[in-house]
Amino acid sequence: MTEAPIEGVGEGTWTKLRRRKVVQWGLAYVAAGWGLLEGLAYVSTAFHWPEQLQRMAILAFAVGLPIALIIAWYHGDRGQQRVSGTEFTILTVLLLIGGALFWWFGRAPDIAAAAGAPTATQTTVEIAPDTSIVVLPFANLSADPEQEYFADGMAEEILNLLAKIPELRVISRNSAFAYKGKNAGLAEIAEQLKVTHVLEGSVRKSGDRIRITTQLIDASSDSHLWSETYDRTLDDVFEVQDDIAAKVVAQLELTLLGAVPKSRRVDPQAYLNYVQARHLLEQHEDAATIHRLLQRALEIDPGYAQAWTGLFWLYSECQTIIEDAEKQSLPLDQRDEFCSRTSVDEAGRLTRDALAKALELDPENATAIAYAALAAAWRGDRQSAADGFERAVRLDPTNADVLRPILHFTLAIRRPELTIRVGEFVVERDPGCSQCLDSLARAYEIAGRLDEAETTVRALGKQSSHILARILLQKGEAQAALDVVTAEGFVETEDDRAWALHLESMALHSLGRQAESAAALARLESEFGDRYAILIAVTCAWKRDMERSAVWLERSFEPANGGPNAIQLTIPILQPVLGYPRIRALLRQHGLAPEQLAEIKFELKLPGQR
Repeated sequence: MTEAPIEGVGEGTWTKLRRRKVVQWGLAYVAAGWGLLEGLAYVSTAFHWPEQLQRMAILAFAVGLPIALIIAWYHGDRGQQRVSGTEFTILTVLLLIGGALFWWFGRAPDIAAAAGAPTATQTTVEIAPDTSIVVLPFANLSADPEQEYFADGMAEEILNLLAKIPELRVISRNSAFAYKGKNAGLAEIAEQLKVTHVLEGSVRKSGDRIRITTQLIDASSDSHLWSETYDRTLDDVFEVQDDIAAKVVAQLELTLLGAVPKSRRVDPQAYLNYVQARHLLEQHEDAATIHRLLQRALEIDPGYAQAWTGLFWLYSECQTIIEDAEKQSLPLDQRDEFCSRTSVDEAGRLTRDALAKALELDPENATAIAYAALAAAWRGDRQSAADGFERAVRLDPTNADVLRPILHFTLAIRRPELTIRVGEFVVERDPGCSQCLDSLARAYEIAGRLDEAETTVRALGKQSSHILARILLQKGEAQAALDVVTAEGFVETEDDRAWALHLESMALHSLGRQAESAAALARLESEFGDRYAILIAVTCAWKRDMERSAVWLERSFEPANGGPNAIQLTIPILQPVLGYPRIRALLRQHGLAPEQLAEIKFELKLPGQR
């Protein structure tokens, strides 16, 4: 008697799959699924359903395939194709979930319309979730092209008023005015700056008469929310600024904790001289003309604190120009003739006097308080600096001129987390601020967040290539770092050559090219040891020559070498050397030891942050 064959014994894999109907189930599932996806694509196009629905259907189809094959194998083994109660329940739940998704996404356009959101048929841009605005530079429609400064001043004053409202995110002047003269549409500008609204306008000035036209635009729909034309005299300029700010707040339906800010009243003619001087200062024009305009403003209105702030900026720029010229043994050019009439010490005295006068006339001038705090930090009085910065932020928490110096200070006192918090807040409002991005990248580097540091530095472009190369080295990308340093255009000045030798030596060391690395370091020591001892110290620390690094670090504290650089001392590569007893003693001598910096009490509360 012949025994029946035992099922599955001696069968090949393909035969088992066919007998259990796994192949048939799989082919049927793929064919049915493909047909459903094609049908869904047609219906979605007809009814303008969102693309997320099709993506979810494709994902569900992919996930369902192995489930269908497993069920086929299981049923094939049982020899019958009945579905159990548990399986029926699972399939029913999946169908209900799928039906719910179809229902939800099918009515998505109606939900969006009811909520006032743009549908797929509208022109849309990526919009920030908060209420935000950019005030673009006003167009000058006056017959005199030189009246452009007045148009710019109007836009800037309105921007400053709106920026004082914590409930509103306002793009700073630096980033807003970067679009001046560029052929960019409002939707494009709104998308790049991530704002919900745009305020634009024009100014026509003829003698004492002014015509100002403004319009507020909803960026999501490119629709006009409000517009108005003001025909006034120059004496009414501040009332016009206040009215525009109030109308914007009303249109945005903001619920304010306080009243809408108002412009400070000064003599209109003094104001005209000041805004023209400020315009020239921003353009780095002739310092003598700027000085004459500010002095004229103070002759008309001796109590005009902002004019003294303008003189502070002018004298500060002169001090920097003279210092740089002396450091590099270069003559001052014709544009700097005004600055050449004084010395570094005299320019420093004039800067301090102008700042003191601005604070005397306006003790709550947040910008002046912030820069007085920065001056205290330069003197080594870091607790006074922290107190001053805290007061400036309480008075004007969204002012970029107040927040920018805080980034430098928080780096110097080794508070990278605070630098990141303030830096991200500032960059939201001033995405074009190179100084802010530079500080933010350094803080990310100190915190070990190298990917974010690299992304931030790359946004700065060529001007921060030296930081990019250092970050790439720390990420283990030595060849990429060397490519950055040896790229055309990296070395343009003598200072750039010092940085190039420093970074080349480190990159070559990491690539195992020790002889070339040593040669680059030798050139750096011989050519720049009197000015860049700190770079040599970092290079030696990277090459694990800690004793040599400590020797050069000691030299960097000498006045002839520029004295201790608190920012450079935070470079992560240098940290092992800072633990040497003689280096710790130097740090304590200058108030830069970790325990001394930790004693500084400094807390900031920014709008929207806990």
